Amino acid sequence: MGEAVAAVIAATEALAVDAAADVVVDWEPLPAVSGPLEARKPGAPQIHADAPGNVEHENRIAAGDPDGAFAKAFKVVRQRMVSQRLCGVPMEGRATLAAPDLTTGGLVVWATTQAPHAMRNGLATLLGLEQNQIRVIAPEVGGGFGVKFGVYPEDAALAAMARLHRIPLRWVESRVEHMVATTHGRAHVTDVEAAVERDGTITGLKVHVLADIGAYPIFTFILDLALMMGVGSIGSPTSISARPACSPTRRPWRPTAAPAVRRAATTSSASSMSLPRARPGARGSGAATSSPLDAFPTRRPPGQRYDSGEYDRALTKALQVSKYEALRADQTPGPPGTTGSSSASGWPATSRCAGSGPSRAPSCGWSRRGP
Repeated sequence: MGEAVAAVIAATEALAVDAAADVVVDWEPLPAVSGPLEARKPGAPQIHADAPGNVEHENRIAAGDPDGAFAKAFKVVRQRMVSQRLCGVPMEGRATLAAPDLTTGGLVVWATTQAPHAMRNGLATLLGLEQNQIRVIAPEVGGGFGVKFGVYPEDAALAAMARLHRIPLRWVESRVEHMVATTHGRAHVTDVEAAVERDGTITGLKVHVLADIGAYPIFTFILDLALMMGVGSIGSPTSISARPACSPTRRPWRPTAAPAVRRAATTSSASSMSLPRARPGARGSGAATSSPLDAFPTRRPPGQRYDSGEYDRALTKALQVSKYEALRADQTPGPPGTTGSSSASGWPATSRCAGSGPSRAPSCGWSRRGP
């Protein structure tokens, strides 16, 4: 789905569109699966011979004693979350212009790419050229959100045809083409389990994330980055289906990792007991928010090194600046005969790699973080 199977060269865009509509393809339908859950069922059609069970790869991170925490828990809460497949939909779609470079014998390429150097390297490899024979210019990206990385089949075909026919060629993506051919995002199924104490403390967390990376995977590491935000026991198989590939799109791994932890916390408090009002760092054993200053530098369960952080102080300041107590007082009272409000509030926070710089790039590995 979404594959380009033919290209037409014409003097105008209108002629090219009309000619492409006249192309007839003889299709041989094959068995297919349409999503990650279907792809993992016993007896599901095998998409690729070298991916048994339609699993591209699987990763697992475990820290502490999650099994012991669950065995001793006051209560265990479980929930499945489905993060739907989505399109990046930048303001402008993809567009590429390739022209022969008589000086180098290569090409000059203008493209709406987020990574011109990566595109140059990819085109050089595909065309059998030296990197200095290809110049990629990205004057205006038109919005990217992660979907304008690397070399797409349309880019490679355009560059090859420009060299073959020794003429400049351009291609501009339509909105329909964007929806089916440009990489998608998300398409995750997340199962969360939390071991909860009577006072609401989460002592153990198990997260299983299944990701649909499409029929021809491009970026297969997205969930591995999501694992790096986790604590406890977390697994992430990536599943292959007959759909367009997925890429890091619009804050790629945080919408998987952060909601899993947040939903575990909110579900635990809502289903177990009445908790006191917000106090940063008061819930969740092993969380970065509960680490005292003298605990830094510290290493998280997935392996990242936190060199500093005053998370409790930052969240406490946020409560003060926002006049949190006054806001809570204004909320709707609970039903007659109950105390407190009928609504709840929470303060989620995540950390992100920052300040790595060129000199630290090879060793960054999402290891230097800021609040």
